[in-house]
Amino acid sequence: SSIKGANMSQLSKKIFLLTLFGASVAPSHAQQYPVFSQYYFNELVINPGYAGSHVQLSATGMYRNQWVNFPGAPKTYNFSAHTSLLKNKVGVGIMFDHDEIGSYKNNHLYGYYAYKLHFTDATLSMGLQAGFNLLGADFSSLDLQNPGDAAFFNLTNEFKPNFGAGLFYTKKNYFLGLSVPFILNNKIASSLAGLAAEIKEARYYFLRGGIVLPLDRS
Repeated sequence: SSIKGANMSQLSKKIFLLTLFGASVAPSHAQQYPVFSQYYFNELVINPGYAGSHVQLSATGMYRNQWVNFPGAPKTYNFSAHTSLLKNKVGVGIMFDHDEIGSYKNNHLYGYYAYKLHFTDATLSMGLQAGFNLLGADFSSLDLQNPGDAAFFNLTNEFKPNFGAGLFYTKKNYFLGLSVPFILNNKIASSLAGLAAEIKEARYYFLRGGIVLPLDRS
């Protein structure tokens, strides 16, 4: 029984080591863009076709502090503004956000443009966004076992341009949106050697819809 238990223990260790080795050699994809939970109040974050949908000037500010008092917890600051121009034929907007998680700090600045097609009781808005991400990382505060590891060299404002597109359809009391905010899969820390050069920005696909129902006493 003890021999069988020892064999099972050795087998478990081999499986664990093989799994760890497989994960270490596979290309890595990371989420660099902050996560929000109030998309309904700030749809511009995920869909450039939303620009100018309020007709009048609309500005939104958000602050998210997740897991308070937990070292390295995510913190996000976001500001966006958009409006319509040319008798509601086009929409323009701008957005800036700052995101922190662990040793990483990301800054994003994007401009938005949307062209609108108006039908009898519906509107189809086709939007584009373009801008850049500034990625930085400071690993000096970490307790590293190997400070010379190339994967933990500090990053200083890695400049990564990107662009995206989206459709936003509205009719009476419902809406439907389809968007790809970031199309390019930029490499992160491309100047570093080894596995760090394989980390890429993720590409997101969003499909959102909803119905707005007025509530009254009846």
